[in-house]
Amino acid sequence: MAATFQKDMSRNIDPNNPHYFTECVGGQSGSVAKSRGEGGSRYKNFNKGFSAMKFYFSSFSKVYLALITAVLWVVLASCAEAKSFVASPFEVRAFHLSFRDFKDLAFYKSQVDNVATYGYNTLILNPGGMSTAGYSVEKIGELTFSGKWEKGQFAELLAYGREKGLEVIVEVKGIGKHGAIIGKGLQAKYPGLVIRHKANGILNPVFRFPDGRDAYDTVAWPMIDNFIAEYGDVPPRYMLIGIDEVPVPDLAACAEKLDTTVDRLFADLINRYTDYLLAKGITPILWGDMFLSLKLGKPGHGIHGFKHDPRINTKLNAFVAHASYKVKRGQTWSVVTSMNYIKNRDKIIMGDWQYGNGTVGGYPSIDYFQKMGFKDVWGATWLQNSAIQALAKYTADRGCRGIIATSWHTAFSPKVLHYYPEILRNSAVYQHDPHFIPPTSPVVHKKLTANGAASQASTEKKRGIFTAPFDTLTFEAELDGSVAIQEAQLLIREEQTQRYKTLVMPLTVDKNSRRLTGTLKWAKAIPEQPEFYSTVLRLVCAGNGYLIDKRQPGDFYVASELSPVIKSSAKGQPWIAMDFSKLSGSDAESGLYRFTGKHAQPLYLKRNDKKNGTGMGLNAQAFDYTYMAVNPSLWGEVVKQGLRLSVRLYIKEDIADKRKSTSIVSWGTHRSGIRVLLSGHRRVRIQIGMPGRYETFVLDAERRLPLKRWLNLEIAVEPQTAGKNRMVTMFVNGKKRVSSRMSGNLLSFNGSMLMAASEFVGLASRKNIWGHFPGYIEKIELKPY
Repeated sequence: MAATFQKDMSRNIDPNNPHYFTECVGGQSGSVAKSRGEGGSRYKNFNKGFSAMKFYFSSFSKVYLALITAVLWVVLASCAEAKSFVASPFEVRAFHLSFRDFKDLAFYKSQVDNVATYGYNTLILNPGGMSTAGYSVEKIGELTFSGKWEKGQFAELLAYGREKGLEVIVEVKGIGKHGAIIGKGLQAKYPGLVIRHKANGILNPVFRFPDGRDAYDTVAWPMIDNFIAEYGDVPPRYMLIGIDEVPVPDLAACAEKLDTTVDRLFADLINRYTDYLLAKGITPILWGDMFLSLKLGKPGHGIHGFKHDPRINTKLNAFVAHASYKVKRGQTWSVVTSMNYIKNRDKIIMGDWQYGNGTVGGYPSIDYFQKMGFKDVWGATWLQNSAIQALAKYTADRGCRGIIATSWHTAFSPKVLHYYPEILRNSAVYQHDPHFIPPTSPVVHKKLTANGAASQASTEKKRGIFTAPFDTLTFEAELDGSVAIQEAQLLIREEQTQRYKTLVMPLTVDKNSRRLTGTLKWAKAIPEQPEFYSTVLRLVCAGNGYLIDKRQPGDFYVASELSPVIKSSAKGQPWIAMDFSKLSGSDAESGLYRFTGKHAQPLYLKRNDKKNGTGMGLNAQAFDYTYMAVNPSLWGEVVKQGLRLSVRLYIKEDIADKRKSTSIVSWGTHRSGIRVLLSGHRRVRIQIGMPGRYETFVLDAERRLPLKRWLNLEIAVEPQTAGKNRMVTMFVNGKKRVSSRMSGNLLSFNGSMLMAASEFVGLASRKNIWGHFPGYIEKIELKPY
């Protein structure tokens, strides 16, 4: 099959001129069988299908709808075959849909259609976020929806959800995250209305308007009333009050002025919200993270009526200490004991978001909230399939009547939209059947080739490099014999810009040979500077429509010319070896640099306005970022053999902000892979990811590295041996500085390697979160232990 592009991809993308990419035609929407339950409609059988759609792309910064429509609807395409599920153990099966600015009512209605079609019976709308919000209070007593909302359209969206048989719940920010919701003009007119000690601030409970009323009487309650009014003649049965991730120092600053404690102040604000809703016959739902703490795992936590739960013994999921903040002068402010002062628990539903796999003892927070006497506890999942299943099973076994699938920014951010279909489909599967066991390893990525190109084909273990004009990409893969695939696609995502354009290659499934094949017309010109692409192989399982995504980060490069890559497989050769001592201006201009080793790949140098030109190696401050897309198989070798990472470096000056750090070599994130960082005080830190969502091995050197001297830094990680944890050791100029044993094994990981550059989120981010490494790198070598 081939996907035809509507416009020539070789054109430069004008952010003000949307252009069509492709179109896809699906089936017709099916009917839904439903029966009424406490949590809304219950779906047992439903058809899936999609109407003909055209998809177009545009600028990340100006036309969200084009990007979202293109990615979201293409990747959700499936056949109109009827699906059957076992009877769900949950009366309430909710999907939490987030959005920012309004763009088109028809688009949001289509998302409501998806939620109903996939068997959810409850829709939670969240028109707000951390730094931006889909609504605001610009004038006292009024509610304004951001973007192009027309009067009455939000009410129409609520009504449309009800027409589809969904219980529709709105999430309103109750305590915290008010900086983006309260209008700037209103904040300027009333200084102190929002206290912004940290994060996005909270409505200040100390503030008083000229008439003597406080911020909650004047702003919060009218905001809630405005949302209730959007429901029309039939008011909502539930409202979700966001009290999650509240900056405790903000509460502490207010509590001091009110001569109370932070836990009592927090409880008082929550009680005011819940009392207000209960008086209107509305059941409040609260997020639970601010009530959780590692203190609950030991005696002396201070919660009345709760002994303690020794399973709460690790920083996992929502146990990230939102309830406790340690601040200056050794003082600790905590809101965990606010639980003692929460009224009407038997009338309140607790939403317990747990996004990772539970501890050995499961999810003890569910048991804690049930012990505290709440009306019900609804577990909330996110994007990790195994965690979705684990929490669904745990909450069903505990008799919880509801469960929530959250989407957050995957529903609107082009960067992560490819996760959204997996969340939507697979959460529905597990909400209906928490015991469903998904297929494993259903496909082998055989080859992605380009016709006419001087190229290295992409395979499961090797990046592709295409360096001459071509007009067709061809994909081949192989299925094992145990999985029935209903539909397959290959998504090709451009990673080097913030537009995140996505191409879709439909794949043909041969039932006899078990092969997947597909072609895609490629009309884009070969660029002078390299462009990097990642792929997602998307498979829809027959039966319940479970979605399998197999991602290949940095799957292939396209460039007019690459600097020669010198590979070596000789015994004793390093995995990767880079020598920047002869780095030239032409290398910097080409954007790619040569190096050697068994796993050699092109190193990408993202230029800015500065010149390298030092003669001292890689000047990290001359580039926006410098990185390499590492072969997927390399980390597996590291896990088995351990590693030795050697860096020859020169620190020219101190980091300006002593509170920050920068990367020397970063292969992963702060929860995966291995990172070697330099602090603002010139101390080296090693971070290594370990199994467990929030577990990280950290090793710090106490002594500072000297300025303006060439140094040889070496990190050694031993191989894993039976009954013995790995030893991690740091050497400087051949002398051991510090060593320690890891408490667990290495976390399975695959990602790009960053060299002596700023820390950032994603390859295409242009924000320097931590700043550049303040010096030079001459050599880097990675080899087995």
